[in-house]
Amino acid sequence: SSNNYDLVHAHARIPAFYCSTLCKKYDVRFVTTAHFKFSTSPLWRRLTNWGEKTFSVSEDISGYLLDNYNVHRDNIVYVPNGIDFDKFKYDSELRKETRKEIGAEKRKVVLNISRLTQPASICSIKILESAKEILKENQEYLFVFIGVGDDYPYIKEESEKINKEYGKTLVLTLGEKKDVVPYLCAADIFIGPSRAALESLSVGIPTLICGTNGYIGELTKDNYDVAESTNLCCNGCYESSVGNIVNGIKTISKKSKSEILELIRNQNDFIERYSIKRMVDIYESVYLKLDGIKLKSKANALMCGYYGYDNLGDEAMLSSFMSEVRNINKDINICVMTSNQKNTYNEHLVQTINRYNIFSIIKKIKETGHLIVGGGNLFQNKTSNRSLYYYLYIIKLAKKYGAKVIIYANGFGPLKDGKDRNVIEALKGADYISVREKSSYDFCVKNGIDAVLTADPVFLNEFTSRESFNSDYFVMVPHGIKSYEINDVCANIRTLQTKLCLTPVIVSLHDKQDAYLCQSISDRLGGKCQFMSQLGFGTLQDIIKSSAFVISNRYHAVVCAVMTDQIVVAMGDSKMRSIMKELGIIDCMFDSYDKIQQAVNYAMTNNRVIRTMYNSDKRTHVELAKRDVMNVLSIISQKN
Repeated sequence: SSNNYDLVHAHARIPAFYCSTLCKKYDVRFVTTAHFKFSTSPLWRRLTNWGEKTFSVSEDISGYLLDNYNVHRDNIVYVPNGIDFDKFKYDSELRKETRKEIGAEKRKVVLNISRLTQPASICSIKILESAKEILKENQEYLFVFIGVGDDYPYIKEESEKINKEYGKTLVLTLGEKKDVVPYLCAADIFIGPSRAALESLSVGIPTLICGTNGYIGELTKDNYDVAESTNLCCNGCYESSVGNIVNGIKTISKKSKSEILELIRNQNDFIERYSIKRMVDIYESVYLKLDGIKLKSKANALMCGYYGYDNLGDEAMLSSFMSEVRNINKDINICVMTSNQKNTYNEHLVQTINRYNIFSIIKKIKETGHLIVGGGNLFQNKTSNRSLYYYLYIIKLAKKYGAKVIIYANGFGPLKDGKDRNVIEALKGADYISVREKSSYDFCVKNGIDAVLTADPVFLNEFTSRESFNSDYFVMVPHGIKSYEINDVCANIRTLQTKLCLTPVIVSLHDKQDAYLCQSISDRLGGKCQFMSQLGFGTLQDIIKSSAFVISNRYHAVVCAVMTDQIVVAMGDSKMRSIMKELGIIDCMFDSYDKIQQAVNYAMTNNRVIRTMYNSDKRTHVELAKRDVMNVLSIISQKN
C-alpha cells in the first residue's frame, strides 16, 4: 500500500488469488490475463479470481472463461500475443553462420522449439516420430529440437538412437537456448504451436502450425481466423498426428521457390495481427479506463433502476452511463441499488447496496444527498403496480431526507387506473428530469412538468459499424408474444426464411422474460438461440452487425442495429414507435407478423437511404446523451 499502486496485472492463478485479496483491501484495480485452460475443479473455481477485466489471448480461451467461471462477456478483452518484429526478423548472414555451426549447409533443417514437459512435449514427441518416418526415405534432413523439461532425456535418447542407426547426425537436441533467433533463421521448416509459431512466422520461415491439441498446417487466408481464434494452439482442429506432420513436411519440401515465397507472403499478412504495438495499445486502453477509480471513497449519488436482473438493456444503460461519467470525472463515485450486488459489482465496477434493504438505502440517501432514478421505462404499470410503487416510494424517501432527485433518461407509460396522477406528483418534486422518447416528453409538457428531451444512454456505447458482406442469417429479438400466437408468428417468419434462404438467430435480451419464448421459436424454425444473460452487449453488437437484418420487439436491439448501420424492422409499444419515428424509420414498423415480409422488403429495398439517415440521427442522439450526463454531473457536483 505504501507504493500507491493504481493497478495490478496478474498472469497466473496463484498470484491472482493473493493479489485480488490485497487489491480489494487497498482499493486497487485488478486485472488478469488468461493464457491457458486450467483445471476447473470446484476448489480451483473457488480460488480463481479473474479480476475486474480479463485479457484473453484467444476466442477459445474466452469461451472457456464463459463456460466455467462467472466472468461476464463484456469484461473479457481479447488481446493478441505481441511479437517484437525488430527482434524476430530474418538475417541471411546469421542463417549462414548458424547452419555451418550445426552442420547443415546443404540440408533441410526442420526446427521445433518447445517446453519438453507434458502436455506441451506431446507435440515434440510426435515430431520426433515423424522424423523417423521421413528419414527412412530421405536423410537430407536435419531435425533440431530446442527446449528442456521432464521429457528432454527421452527425446535426447531417441535422437541418439536415430543418429547411431544411420551413422551420422540427423537429429540434434540442443537443450535450452536463450536466443532462438539464429536457429529460426537457419531453419527451412518450423513445426510448433502458439508463441513459438508466431516467432517463426515473424522471421519468415515456412511454418506448420501444430500443437498437442490439433493441427492446422500451412497458413492460408482460409484458415487465418481459425488460427487466431485458437491462439495458434489448434484446439478443435485436425488431429495432431504423425501422418499429418509427415505430409506437411513433404508438401513444403516439394514447393518451388515461387510457391515458398507465396507461403511466406500469406504468413506475413497474418502476422501483422500480432504486433507488439497492438497488444500494448489494448492493454493501455483498458488500464486508462480503470485508472483512478476508487470504490471505497464516499459515494456522490445513489442510483436506482432495474439492475441485477440480467436484463441486457438495463445493464447496457448503466454500463454506458458509468463509462461516460468516468470519461468526464473519475472522482465521481456512484452507488447502485441492485438485486444482485456481486454481479453488478463485477459487471460495472461500482459500489452496490441491496435494493430491498431500506436501512442501507436511507443511509446512502443521507450520505450522498442525490438520488438518480436510472434510465428505462420505470414509470409504468403495464404488468403490475408493484415496481411503480417501489420507485415512487424511493423518490419519496429521497425527498423526505432532503436529497436532490434526478430522473435520468427515463420513459413514462403505459399508465392505467389513474396511476399517472401519482407519477405526475412525483415528477413535479424532482430537481432534474430527462426523457429518452418524444412521447414521454409530450407527457411532461402536457402535465406542466419541466423536462429535457435526451437520448437513450446506450447511444454512448462504442460501436463498430457493419462490414460489407453477405450474411447467411438474420436476427430476431422477440418479446411479448403470447404462447397461442407462436405458431402463427413462426409460420410468417418461416415463409420469410425460405424466401431469402437465411437462417434465423433468435436472441433473448432478458432471459427471465424471454428465454422460453426464444427457445420455442428457435425449435420451430430450426435456428440458433442465443441467451444474453452472461454474454453481454458486446456480443449482441457482434451478432447484429454481422447479420442480414434484424427483426426486433426490444428497444435496445433497435438502438444496437442503428449504431452498427444494420437494417432493422420493429414491432412493439409506444416507446418502440417513438424511437423508430425519431430515427426516421417509422416505415420499418409493422403492427402484426403477417406484415413482416412487407416491412423487411421495404427495409432491404431502401437500405441505402435508411443507412444515410442513420448517420445524422446517430450523431444527434450521441450528442444528446453526452449532454444529459453532463447535466446530471453538474447537479451532483453542487453542494446541498
